[in-house]
Amino acid sequence: MNSSVDHPPITRAFRWLAAGAMLALSFGPIRNTCSATTIDSRTLSLPEGKWRQVGRPQDFEFKTWSRKLSALVVIAHGNVCPVLRQNHQAFTRIRSRYQKEGVGFVMINSVRHDQLSAIEQEMREYKIAIPIIHDPEQKLLQQFGYHTVGQVLVFQRKESGWQLQYSGGIDDRVNFDRALPQAQNKYLEDTLDELLSKKPVGFKSSPIFGCAISIDKKQDATNR
Repeated sequence: MNSSVDHPPITRAFRWLAAGAMLALSFGPIRNTCSATTIDSRTLSLPEGKWRQVGRPQDFEFKTWSRKLSALVVIAHGNVCPVLRQNHQAFTRIRSRYQKEGVGFVMINSVRHDQLSAIEQEMREYKIAIPIIHDPEQKLLQQFGYHTVGQVLVFQRKESGWQLQYSGGIDDRVNFDRALPQAQNKYLEDTLDELLSKKPVGFKSSPIFGCAISIDKKQDATNR
């Protein structure tokens, strides 16, 4: 794929969205509104062990990596989802801006049929710089509570643990109906700015446009 992947014109965006709508029917294009009634603002004991990082020979040591972080951005990854593909450049830009402020970024792929080789190819084609953790057993999905490819969760480090402060989309630029030249609401950046300002921040949510993640019911029951 050529360099137009990083700067696709709007016409290309619509072609991707149209093609993806059919491709994503197995884990369907959806519009979910996440609110505090569906995902509580709560302090989580995040998995502190080793996570399998795509494209790296060694496992991802979350506890060691996260020691100096003040906030953590978790992005639900999945191959071929057109909305997420349209946002990779924006995620890279945001990561470059905030990681020097102590914000960590990680993608987690919990789509059961996404093979490692296919995820690696997706990383190369879309020049994904953010680490991707492979979660084929959906254990991290159950822990974090995301349900849509492209969903963003923002956690703030507290003395009692990591507190969920935001769940939703990166912004409102892309959905399955249109792709705007610029976002009108920058949900992720606004949340991070509030966290870094040291002001009290309450749980927030926004609509999520992406591809639903099919959850293994047997695995779900096992993890409960």
